[in-house]
Amino acid sequence: MKRIVICSYFFYPEQRPRAFRAFELAKQFVKDGNQVEVLIPEKQYDYTRIYSKYGFRVTQIVQENRLGMKSIGTGGIKKRFPGADNISRSAIVKKRVKALIRNLYLYLFGEIQFGFSKYLSKVLRGKRNDFDIVVSVGLPFAVHRGVYKALRKKPGTIKTKIADYGDPFYFNPVGRKIFLHKKIEKSVLAFFDYVLVPEERARKAYSYYNIDKKIRVIPQGVDYSEIKTADDRRNGAVATFAYAGNFYRDIRNPRSFFEFLKTRKEPFEFQIYTDIKNGPSFSCIKEYIETDPKRFVLKKYLPRFDCIYELSKCDFLVNIENKGGVQVPSKLIDYGLAGRPVLSFSQDNFDPEIMKEFLLSNYRHQLKVEIEKYDIKNIAKKILDLQ
Repeated sequence: MKRIVICSYFFYPEQRPRAFRAFELAKQFVKDGNQVEVLIPEKQYDYTRIYSKYGFRVTQIVQENRLGMKSIGTGGIKKRFPGADNISRSAIVKKRVKALIRNLYLYLFGEIQFGFSKYLSKVLRGKRNDFDIVVSVGLPFAVHRGVYKALRKKPGTIKTKIADYGDPFYFNPVGRKIFLHKKIEKSVLAFFDYVLVPEERARKAYSYYNIDKKIRVIPQGVDYSEIKTADDRRNGAVATFAYAGNFYRDIRNPRSFFEFLKTRKEPFEFQIYTDIKNGPSFSCIKEYIETDPKRFVLKKYLPRFDCIYELSKCDFLVNIENKGGVQVPSKLIDYGLAGRPVLSFSQDNFDPEIMKEFLLSNYRHQLKVEIEKYDIKNIAKKILDLQ
């Protein structure tokens, strides 16, 4: 039996790839006979039932938040309210000052969650003799930095230190970074024994740090026993297809795809499962939702397995690859589990002719998703074998 501590910023019941990663690992590590504790920020969620069902402990870390900053982008759909046009001048000034401080914070530290590293390191420092292995799940990079600060001088009984990267930090094209961030990340990466990346091609994002010997390719994992799909139900003459996830103007911009669909005359139903509270993401599609809501159908974000079930009802699914090629959307795992053909393209290489074939149920150019390699049993074993 191994004593394992998982440190993560996102966790169940949040519907985010990093939350899925930490939650699935915690469950499987316990199934394999290990003792597990998860350290996360305060979620105001009662994890008593989770402990009773799965057998791992969750410690919620309270942290100050003086600037009122949130980890997820704000904006989305603006709702009017009585008196919205009569906001006082002082309230407007206060809002602008707050935004200025927030942007300055982002420039200096690279991410809103940076402050979490201080609170995480304090809690983990007090528990460093309770565990054998630490698995740090990022992004945000603040998690890795918090583990580094807690254990770099006195690791206690923790012998194996694993940094699980979903995306790189400094070399991530999303968000502005300063040179100081590169130096910080270099120190943190030198501290960890292993660095996990989801795909082989992700290695090149870390070439500057000269850590290739530490890198292991271990993708996301899923408990297949919890997956349910619908019977193959199609919508007759109306092509029904779906996208699940968020959008990014710089690396995952859907404009060329949506502009093509807007020119089509035939009926179709494009279901979009996305977080409308994520302002930058929603702004990428807002005009299409508003002008043609019958064909561009906005769906509410669903729990992961519920979403897979709904996706399995569609004719095919749409994947927009991240620009740059080193990051692979984790939604591809869920698409593969849904069992539907996948149309995949990047914002710079969308081919209208292939899309026309998909609309006619010709899927010869579909992306092959090898779901067998994502079995959580194998993923957890690979991580524990790193010692």
